[in-house]
Amino acid sequence: VSDFEIVMGKYGALLAQLAALFLPTLATLGVLRLLGGKIDFGIVFTASLGFFLLGAAYLAMGLFFSSVTENQMLAGGLSFLLLMGFWILEWLAGLVPRPWGEGLSAFSPFVHYRDFSLGILDLQAVVFFLSAAAFFLFLAQRAVETRNWKG
Repeated sequence: VSDFEIVMGKYGALLAQLAALFLPTLATLGVLRLLGGKIDFGIVFTASLGFFLLGAAYLAMGLFFSSVTENQMLAGGLSFLLLMGFWILEWLAGLVPRPWGEGLSAFSPFVHYRDFSLGILDLQAVVFFLSAAAFFLFLAQRAVETRNWKG
């Protein structure tokens, strides 16, 4: 099995778990619809898609930290610190002067997710999340390859 297949297999399993978390939401929407509720499925779809893409990027980050460390707790802690850093980045973007603030907010996943939650499908945000996931998956693959070289 190649290093690429190892990384992508683990990532595929993580994405399947993330997708399974949406099943209770679908059941709830079905029940609400049966009871006569009016649901804007466009907003539900875009918000769900945005949340899935956000989760996919975060899972790729966690997979990278898992590939660099031997300890699961350390990988979880590093992932948490990076996600907190992204949250602080958005907060800092509001405090610094305008050109710097806009630059900082461009790297915040929360800023890109906000449009999805409003029902807006923004191609720039989709590319942001897919690029972030691809970048961290690339780093994870390189980390696995490096571990194999060291023997």
